[in-house]
Amino acid sequence: MNKPLSFYEKILAYFSFILLILSLIFLMALGFFGHPLGDDYHYGYYAKQALDNGSFLGAIKEAFLGVARQYEIWQGTYSAMFLMHLPPHIFSDFCYKLYPSILLTLFTLSFFYMLKPVLMDLLKANIHEYISITSIIVFLCIAQVPLMGETFYWFNGSMYYTGYFVLSIFFLGVLIRFLMDSKTHRIISLSLMAIFIAGGNYVSLLPLLIILALSLAFLIFKKKSKKQILGVSLSLICMLAGLAVSALAPGNKLRAEETYSPGAIKAILKSLRQGLSYLRGWSNVWLFLALLLLAPIFVSLVKRSAYKFKYSILLCILAFGIFSSMSTPPFYAQNNGGAARAFDLSWYAMVILVVGGFFYLIGALSKFKETFSFKKLLIIAESAVAILFVLMLFVRPLSETYIKLNPITAAELILNGDAAKYDAQWKERKAILATDEENPVFDRYKDTDSLRYILYLGDLEEDPTNFNNEAFALFYGKKSVCIK
Repeated sequence: MNKPLSFYEKILAYFSFILLILSLIFLMALGFFGHPLGDDYHYGYYAKQALDNGSFLGAIKEAFLGVARQYEIWQGTYSAMFLMHLPPHIFSDFCYKLYPSILLTLFTLSFFYMLKPVLMDLLKANIHEYISITSIIVFLCIAQVPLMGETFYWFNGSMYYTGYFVLSIFFLGVLIRFLMDSKTHRIISLSLMAIFIAGGNYVSLLPLLIILALSLAFLIFKKKSKKQILGVSLSLICMLAGLAVSALAPGNKLRAEETYSPGAIKAILKSLRQGLSYLRGWSNVWLFLALLLLAPIFVSLVKRSAYKFKYSILLCILAFGIFSSMSTPPFYAQNNGGAARAFDLSWYAMVILVVGGFFYLIGALSKFKETFSFKKLLIIAESAVAILFVLMLFVRPLSETYIKLNPITAAELILNGDAAKYDAQWKERKAILATDEENPVFDRYKDTDSLRYILYLGDLEEDPTNFNNEAFALFYGKKSVCIK
């Protein structure tokens, strides 16, 4: 490797990793100004009662009973429902404030775990290339995720979607390692993880099922070892069995009676169209800048790699289909793209699709025309990115290509005091809750405009019989609560 490129890789590795760490610090710090909301109180009540009586095992029992209740009347996502009934604030408010830091840490580690065997073991990337690529991918995911509040700071919503996406990334990391080195303990890990993940949201589950099915078909077609085929088959069977248990819940049928389903074929077609909309709407300047920064590393990797990069167009189309499949479950169940927090999973997947597709296409071009020098291949790659960015301006305004990064927003809310003011108002409510007043009336939250969809996702209502008001009152042992 020539010295200028080596120097560039080191600088990019240090810069991207430090940028990622700073972003995580601000996003984590903002979490310490948040507090529970809505379903956090509804699902956590019974376990809290058990804890208040001094029984941790009783809280676990109540979580299992909650899964059984919701299975009959609401939905069958058994492992997610178990976690929903054990929200962190039943232990302490500090645990709830710490939760975003834990989620962000696991999110970051999952990508470093998954990409290590791909980049360093398969493609022979050095440590600086590995850190640069992974740090930039994680930064893009967390810094531009569409709805930061529901993604990081609300336990019930973030755990159900982003939390299970993190588990899916860890699952893929284990799967990749198993396909490279088929150790028996990895079969057990994959099977247990498959059962647990199948009890979560369908948005991140469906792509995993497709990947497992395609992996199994590939192993059989290539006549790989029986142990590999057995391991992937068992994982797929466990995941399908878990899906069946979840999907056949009586509660799902009750909910389905209140919604319209367009059918499987229309849902798939709508998902493909939604995938194209995401590519058009979310292709912002930061994503293109990341591709330009990564291009020299990608060109260096493919020039050194013995990998053939076959079937590039077919694989890119297939990857787009897997990415789009994340929208199929909500379209099938509700005839829409799903909750806003579900969009976040599509954003993560789009980052993987765009960055991974860009790398693979560079590799395919390199192997197709091996006479291309490093410099010429780099010029072609970066020119393609620049041209595509200009073409995107014809389908969306220039102003929409810039997105304010989430860490910047988090830093502003902390430094200008808005987050602290919000937290102070929450502490005032907690002080009232600590009194003997059985029907407390709270002031409405003030100065929340800058916090909307971040820390402020909604408030209690004036009507004490509102569902969220009743759950809040029950959780804190009050007869009723309401807002002035």
